[in-house]
Amino acid sequence: MTTFQKRSPGEQFPNFKSLGMQENIQVYKGIVERSGAPDISPDQLFQYLSNEAKFLKGLNAKSANFNLLTCLRSQNVQHKDDTYVSWGDITHTDSMKIVDLAVSFKKLWSSGSDDIMIFDNTFDWFLFIDHDGSVFLNKSTSNEHSRPT
Repeated sequence: MTTFQKRSPGEQFPNFKSLGMQENIQVYKGIVERSGAPDISPDQLFQYLSNEAKFLKGLNAKSANFNLLTCLRSQNVQHKDDTYVSWGDITHTDSMKIVDLAVSFKKLWSSGSDDIMIFDNTFDWFLFIDHDGSVFLNKSTSNEHSRPT
């Protein structure tokens, strides 16, 4: 929120909800069940899903023309209106409208420090944007789940 306020003085912060512990546990269980991830701790799940994600060559969140919704469309991701954003680990998750996230993305995400995972309650896809702006996708219908080495 501090980053947003610095980048957008006087602008209203988008509506969001920080998930409580029980909600985070439900999200964790949903992800494990739907993704087939091993029974690992919530703090390891973010890293596991990230490691299984496909690098999206040519996309970088630091680029002036990066658009979250265009990125998802280009990968044929069918998203819900409500989305989740995990900030480096599944136990720190917020819920917000995907349109609000897309419009405010550059004001919310901080290159250099934020590794985030964006997904919805279908748990069919997980978009990762790492601290240097690299974009990765873990999509349950895709067999291409490997990061470049």
